[in-house]
Amino acid sequence: MQTVLRTTRTPGLSAFILITTLLLALTAFLQPAQALDDDARALQVQLAATVGAAGTDPATERLVAIRDFYGAREFPAVWVTKAKPNDKAQAARDLLRTADRDGLNPDDYLAAVTPLPDKFADAGEAAQFEISMSDAILHFLGDLRTGRVSPSRLDPDLFVANAVIDRRAALDAIATAADLRRVVTAYTPANPVYRNLRDSLAAYRRVAAAGDWPTVPDGPKLTLGDSGPRVSALRARLAATIDLLGSGIESETFDDTLEQATIVFQKRHGLDPDGVVGRATIAALKVSVDARIEQIMLNMERWRWMPDDLGERHVLVNIAAFSLQRIENGRIRSEMRVVVGKQYRRTPVFSDRISYLELNPFWHVPPKIAANDVLPKIIADPNYVASAGFSVLDGWGANAQTLDPAAINWSALGPGRFPYKLRQNPGPQNALGSVKFMFPNKHDVYLHDSPARELFGRTLRTFSSGCIRVERPLDLAAFVLNNQTGWEDRADIQQAIAGKDTRIVRLATPVPVHLTYFTAWTSEDGTVNFRQDIYDRDSALAKALSARKT
Repeated sequence: MQTVLRTTRTPGLSAFILITTLLLALTAFLQPAQALDDDARALQVQLAATVGAAGTDPATERLVAIRDFYGAREFPAVWVTKAKPNDKAQAARDLLRTADRDGLNPDDYLAAVTPLPDKFADAGEAAQFEISMSDAILHFLGDLRTGRVSPSRLDPDLFVANAVIDRRAALDAIATAADLRRVVTAYTPANPVYRNLRDSLAAYRRVAAAGDWPTVPDGPKLTLGDSGPRVSALRARLAATIDLLGSGIESETFDDTLEQATIVFQKRHGLDPDGVVGRATIAALKVSVDARIEQIMLNMERWRWMPDDLGERHVLVNIAAFSLQRIENGRIRSEMRVVVGKQYRRTPVFSDRISYLELNPFWHVPPKIAANDVLPKIIADPNYVASAGFSVLDGWGANAQTLDPAAINWSALGPGRFPYKLRQNPGPQNALGSVKFMFPNKHDVYLHDSPARELFGRTLRTFSSGCIRVERPLDLAAFVLNNQTGWEDRADIQQAIAGKDTRIVRLATPVPVHLTYFTAWTSEDGTVNFRQDIYDRDSALAKALSARKT
């Protein structure tokens, strides 16, 4: 008997037995007044033991859920009535056809259930269809809610816990739903950024259907007062993405209106908003609509990895955008610039909770940074230890003793051989500044102030060793303390810092913090923004999605 259930991966033995068992059982149910025979019952028992050790392959897990669902209900059909696909089956197929609205591929789900036959030849064929349709809709709901690939398998720096759906509950909801669209809505990510990205995807696809947007030819910088055909091309290009509104689209003059439209475009793309169309702006203008469509879809996938509930009050860091948002009750209260990890010291993606602040912190230099970054400066300048405010200890234990840096042969040290602990004292040169925001984690990553204030003015801000430097640490401190007793006013924080003593301030209510990586997202007004893929994570995700097997 040939099964209609198709996956892009050849099912293992356990999956084959599971499919066979379901077909036999459903065939028996769909044949009038005929009970399951002994062979089918024995196969079911064997299947329970075999599938239990089948691992966590998504296709197998779906089949297990389908087996349990039909078994618990004594094998009633959901998609078949009187030997024909019923109205629910037609509605499900119509919904699967619209999977591309969420950046998914309808063919991933439709192959096994298309076309719908007018009538099944026998109970076995009906049973095959029943399983295939349940698997297709369950596959779709899983991809829609939890994503198509596992972030931890994609990138070692993505520490995002995959959401898990209750497949049995999903099947129960499908079976009892009068309107399948409500079930799909319940499994669609609820975050408004995701919903707005879906709208942006539709808008950009309309542009693509019309033949892409106009391009601006290479040439000298374009700025206020310039004129010529390239200015007209710029107007047409900015009008295509609604950065330029109003009349005068055909004008060849670079006027104030066009300058403001250029600034809007530059802000949306993380460029220096100077209103001058230079090399970087031209490059962004030349990115095709198809490339932007893919970028939107990749970031919709990343939102599927995120929980719907990020916390009533939370901190959201977007590494790719070099930004930190303070969010309360679903609204962005403020935003500030951040500095993130260098290409070879990437800031990881994960979620945690800020549990305490450290005012006037010491910086305990990680051994790798001490050997690779600080040691060369000490070798070049014997006075660097003292001038930079460092102490040298003979180890990392609680009883470590302070050493005389002049008595150490620094030139004999290096990566792999650095037995000392470097500790930078609080003060104006301290790399952590005046405040450190702690959410203890295995990555040894946290948020902190920085004395290198000039770096916040750079457009590309990949300068740290993995931690996140924040532009306005006192604003962030006031937000996470949230009028905590003794810290009701920003002045309380400033006064404590001015005292120069190191202080630990534990939060009465820890604040969720999410370190994310989004190269496309929407503002609260629905405006879509794009950023450079600084860590090459978009290309890795695109490759993983194209190679996905289940």
